[in-house]
Amino acid sequence: MRYDTGTTAAPNNTNLNSTLDPTNKRLSDLGYEGNGTVDTNQTTIKENLYTSPSTLKNDDALIRTLWSNGIYRKQDFDDFNSFYLFPRNDPFKMVGTAKEYVFFTKPDLHIFGSRRASSMDRLSDITKLNPELKQVPFFNDLYSRGYKDSVLKSLQYSLDASTPFVNILSNYKNSNLDLSNITVNDEETATNIYNTRIYYRKPSDSADEEFEFSMEFKDNKYLDCYLWFKAYDIYERLKYQGKVTPTTYDYALYKALSDQMTVFKIIVGEDNETILYWAQLWGVYPKSVPRSAFSELPTDGLFRFTVDFKSTFQADMEPLSLLHFNNLSDLYRTSHVTTDLDIFDNKSMRVTGESAKIPYIVRSTNSDPHVMYLLKWRK
Repeated sequence: MRYDTGTTAAPNNTNLNSTLDPTNKRLSDLGYEGNGTVDTNQTTIKENLYTSPSTLKNDDALIRTLWSNGIYRKQDFDDFNSFYLFPRNDPFKMVGTAKEYVFFTKPDLHIFGSRRASSMDRLSDITKLNPELKQVPFFNDLYSRGYKDSVLKSLQYSLDASTPFVNILSNYKNSNLDLSNITVNDEETATNIYNTRIYYRKPSDSADEEFEFSMEFKDNKYLDCYLWFKAYDIYERLKYQGKVTPTTYDYALYKALSDQMTVFKIIVGEDNETILYWAQLWGVYPKSVPRSAFSELPTDGLFRFTVDFKSTFQADMEPLSLLHFNNLSDLYRTSHVTTDLDIFDNKSMRVTGESAKIPYIVRSTNSDPHVMYLLKWRK
C-alpha cells in the first residue's frame, strides 16, 4: 500500500474540495454528503483524517496500527541500517513483471562480393553471390528464391555495418537466455600437527569462460530462422575445408574470428525501459542445426526448435558492455534519420504497437534512490 507524501489537513471552515491533493476529489466522491465544508462545532469529520501517514510521527497510534498489520511507509524500509523483526515486502522496490531482450550481433561470413586480384582487401559486386559459393547448390538456391535480402544478408556484417544485429533471432527467440553461476575452487594448505588445514578462495576468472547454453526459437512457414542456422552451418563446412575466404584479410592478419558473434542479454522492469540486469557473451557460435524439430508437425501454426550455442567469454553488470552496445547502435543512428519511439502512445493512450529500428541505452536522470540505466528505442 502506498501513501502520497505531504500534508493535506484542512483548516477550520475551509472548503475541502481543493485540499484533497493530489486527487482534488469532492467529499461526495469519497462517500460523504454535504457542501464540502467542515464546521468547527462538529466532530463528524476529523482534521487528521486528511493527514498523510508520511507526515505522522512513529509514536502515532495510526502508524503503530499500520505497522502491526504489516503496512509500512516508504521511509520505514531501511534494508542496510536496520533489522526487520518480521519479514517485510517492500512494494516500492518490487520487480513487478520483468521482460528479457536478447540481441545477437551479425557474424561476417563472406556471402556476397568478389575480391579483385589488384585489391586484396576490397570486395566488389557486393550485390552478387560470392564466386566461391556459386558452386554450392544450397546458396545458389537461397539466392534465387528471394532469401538474398533476408537470411543471407543478415549473415554478413560488412555488407551493411550500420545494421549490426540479427533482428530475426531477437524477434523469434522463444525462451530466456540461461547464464552460468560464478563459482570458485578452493586452495588448501598442508595439514599441521593437529591435522588441521586452512582453505583459501581461488579467483573466479574461469567462471567467465567456456560456457554452453541453449535457446528455443519459433519459425514461420518460410523457415527464415531455421535457414539462417542452416546457412551458417554450410558456410562453416566450407570454411573448414578451405573453400571460402574471409571478407577481409585483416581477419587473418589480426587473428579475428569473423564467424563468431556477441550476445547481449538485457532485462527491463515493468515500465519496459528501466534496466534491471544486463550481461554480455563473446565468441558465440551455434553448435547445432535443429533438424529433429521437423519430426513433429506443429498444431498451433508455428515451428519451434532449440539451438545449442557455445560462448568463449561472459560477463554481467559491466558498464563497458553498455558502452559496447551503444557503439553498435550508433552505427545505425549516425547513418539513418531516426526519431525516438516512446513505449506509451499518447494518441491511443495505450502501449505502443510500433516497431523499432535500433535500441540504445541512456542513464536515468532520476536518482531515487539509485541512478538506473534505461533501454530506449529509435524508429
